[in-house]
Amino acid sequence: MSPIETVRRFFLVARVLLTGMAIVAIVVFIAQYQIRYGGHEIASYQQAARIFQDEFGFAPPRSVSGIRINDFRVNDRGRRYMRFRGDEATFQRILGEGFQSTRNWFFVGDSGPIPLWWDHTFSKKVEVGTNFSWHSPFRHTKAYIMRDPQTSTVYFYWYGSPQEEEPRRLDR
Repeated sequence: MSPIETVRRFFLVARVLLTGMAIVAIVVFIAQYQIRYGGHEIASYQQAARIFQDEFGFAPPRSVSGIRINDFRVNDRGRRYMRFRGDEATFQRILGEGFQSTRNWFFVGDSGPIPLWWDHTFSKKVEVGTNFSWHSPFRHTKAYIMRDPQTSTVYFYWYGSPQEEEPRRLDR
């Protein structure tokens, strides 16, 4: 093999390696961006309605509108934020899925980012439910649901992990 051929092969191998390293760097950057700045925002109503049904066991009734969902999963942890407008009957039906009433007016959660639309200012008559064994693909899951009767806004949140973790407040 001539010296020119050797140099050509060297640069070909170097170019392939550098391209591979650049692709890895881009993938890592995107993953870090997702971890730091938020989860996956559910855009379509059909997808949001399907998630609502998977989460609560029934399709969203006509009284439910404006469903917003943010999902975030990385490695062995995950969380879901959901907000929608709903009547008292829908809220009570969801509470019947194993939630316990509580006087605590705040949610607790993981250390991940909170969606910008999770802007909740509550009236004094907030109803809150907690469920520390909510169904999810994780071993330890805590779910919280709250409804503000003045605005008919329902906030739902769950966090799952492989082990118990100390919560933090989500009421900004």
